[in-house]
Amino acid sequence: MSLVKFFWAKKHQLCNLMLLALGAGISFQAHAKENHPYKVGIIIGQTTENSSRSNMEKMCILKSTTNSLQNQYPNVDFIFVENNRSASGSVEAALKLINNDVDIVLLPLLSKEAEAAADFLTPAGIPFLTSATAMNVIKNTQLGFSIMASNLYQAELLAQYYLSQTTHEPLHIVRSKSNRYSVEIAGEFLRLVLEKRPDLKVTVHDFSTNSMPKIVEEIQSGDTIFAPLFNPHIALLYHELDLNDKENLSILGPDSVGGRKEFYDIIEKVSPNITLRFLKNWNGETKGPTKELFGSYANTYCSANPNSFLSAYSFDLIKLIESELQKLTGLKSKKQALHVISQSNYLTVMDGQAISINNTGHNRKPMYLFEVSAQGNQWIETLSLRETEHGE
Repeated sequence: MSLVKFFWAKKHQLCNLMLLALGAGISFQAHAKENHPYKVGIIIGQTTENSSRSNMEKMCILKSTTNSLQNQYPNVDFIFVENNRSASGSVEAALKLINNDVDIVLLPLLSKEAEAAADFLTPAGIPFLTSATAMNVIKNTQLGFSIMASNLYQAELLAQYYLSQTTHEPLHIVRSKSNRYSVEIAGEFLRLVLEKRPDLKVTVHDFSTNSMPKIVEEIQSGDTIFAPLFNPHIALLYHELDLNDKENLSILGPDSVGGRKEFYDIIEKVSPNITLRFLKNWNGETKGPTKELFGSYANTYCSANPNSFLSAYSFDLIKLIESELQKLTGLKSKKQALHVISQSNYLTVMDGQAISINNTGHNRKPMYLFEVSAQGNQWIETLSLRETEHGE
């Protein structure tokens, strides 16, 4: 069965579920009976211990914190379902939670997985919190928001930074035309830069392994490159530029760059002629009044990698729910949940700030600018649209 047919079949299944529920007198907007437990659904890659490292980093926090909360709040149920790290699996998981009449769902997933689940949760009237950054995940801000900044917000931060740091030298934009994330960020970055500098000389390149030699040929020493590319493409571009003896180059990128081990393996060595800076959602430092609590959970249950980004945002998702549980369990309508949570005073361990949801349903959070170096990724600055804070 093709993916398109699969999604149509599942949407038909959702409609049937909703009609059956309505026929049975069950409202998707309110608790069916007075003593109905408050149900929190959580979609995760796998719930078994023998899963990927990234999945385990999330599960170690999610399971331990929810077990603790279950003891404190016996009228709250946490329901874990697997998506097997796929979009089709997210659909199956969402349908299970809809059938279980959950009140709210956590989606600590990649954007493509979260979007597939959201496509079914939203028409069912079930609100969700996610870590996804893609704009298409949230179609109704009353029913979904992200604790992360959106892709367009990243473009805005990077455009602000570029305009504050550079003069009018040529700008090259290297994007992956087949990737929606890359095209989305490249387009918004270019729009914002040209709004301030309409006469700037800009060349847009569509990256592929075949086009890379021509792209490198057109880039001259001293140029600036904006490259919203994923590994290994950003690493291949960096390596090729270094091999061609380009000097004094500046590369700027969003969080897709990553700067992970794979990147350093591909580039082989850090070039003294190329400065590559990129955004990350976290600088690895825990913040806020719950950082000690996070540390106790992480060191006890996530000893393989206690200071993990995945563990940190999973902790923040759970703590946001916990911070407003008293109000959430008393709501008469599921649709009120996100409004309640958006008013939370909880200060995240990632940023030490309360969430601030914008009109697209994403968090106006600080982001962290890193630079590739021979000593690994070095934190340079904390960027926000309000202020800039220098790191050490």
